[in-house]
Amino acid sequence: MNCSNCGQVVADESLGFCMECGEAFGASAGQGSDEDNPDAHAEGYSDSEWREPRPSVWDTLSRVLAPVRTVAGQLGDVFANILESPSVYGQMPGGSLTFLGLGFVGLALLVSVVPFIEGIGGLGSGVMFGWGVLVLLSEWREVSEAPPREGRFVDAYPAVIDKLPREVWHPGVIQAYALVTCAYALKMVGYGPIALLWLLAAGVLGYEQGRRFFYLLPQDEAALAASAEHPGLHRWVVPGVAVGVLSLLLPWGRMSGLALSIYGVDLPLSVLTLSCLLLLGCYAVKHQGLGGLHPMVLILVAVWLALWLLLMNNIYSPGSWVYLVGVLLIYTAIVRHLIPARPRAEEAPQEEPPPDLDYQG
Repeated sequence: MNCSNCGQVVADESLGFCMECGEAFGASAGQGSDEDNPDAHAEGYSDSEWREPRPSVWDTLSRVLAPVRTVAGQLGDVFANILESPSVYGQMPGGSLTFLGLGFVGLALLVSVVPFIEGIGGLGSGVMFGWGVLVLLSEWREVSEAPPREGRFVDAYPAVIDKLPREVWHPGVIQAYALVTCAYALKMVGYGPIALLWLLAAGVLGYEQGRRFFYLLPQDEAALAASAEHPGLHRWVVPGVAVGVLSLLLPWGRMSGLALSIYGVDLPLSVLTLSCLLLLGCYAVKHQGLGGLHPMVLILVAVWLALWLLLMNNIYSPGSWVYLVGVLLIYTAIVRHLIPARPRAEEAPQEEPPPDLDYQG
């Protein structure tokens, strides 16, 4: 008998391996080696009884979504290269793409004034316009105070801006505006050319503020420590958020007297629900869990997601049932995060025996 690996003649086949190269006889590609199988040396055990362990649900899901992530990453790289090009990035005051995103939002609000073009409504337009002015002043102040560099053109901001409350300049104000813009972009999908303006605004603001939120802002050590107590919760939150957002793009009922379907994004206060879902998803990705959000914020978000489902529920629509699945996934993560983690057996402090008592009188 010759070895299939090195071709040498095997003198003693009872050994089960080649003395020259160590190649095992009869080993199949799917069985693995003895190091991978802890029962290989057990008495009465044969290689035919060993089976490769089944992959977990998350491993299977990651393998299925790998092509989608690859395509999304390639499209994201193309979009980032366009925004980072000198013809776009270099023309913005202070090199801030936030001004470009605000310009798209303002253009979308202006186009919605046309009678035959449906916009986000009077209340939503007023909130986004006033909030956008505040974001414009905040970004103007931030880029003006940044260190000067060649090619930078930023006019000094008016001194009256400094009289505004300090809370106005918090980075979360701009990031929350970008989050709500993304929610409105999802709401306006399918509304014609104005949807393209909202998608461009969400893409630019989401890219600029997302880069600051995920990469430029320092990591909160307390949030990371809190997330480390419950590892893997982002694996529940992110799919729950994805399912919840997808459900709002599905039909949730029909208009009275008409055969047209009402989609979830068309329901009242759907933008608030989308913003809550996106908020959970962003913090779960950054901190690998829910440690970045205060427990009271998590409770309020959980209450709102359930309350909105009860108010808008329609048992005959597919959207509400898909939304319920997403909410249950999110609730599982929130409950596991709020319940204190039990210490492991090796980490639990061992109680010392009581000292011997001296009964001598």
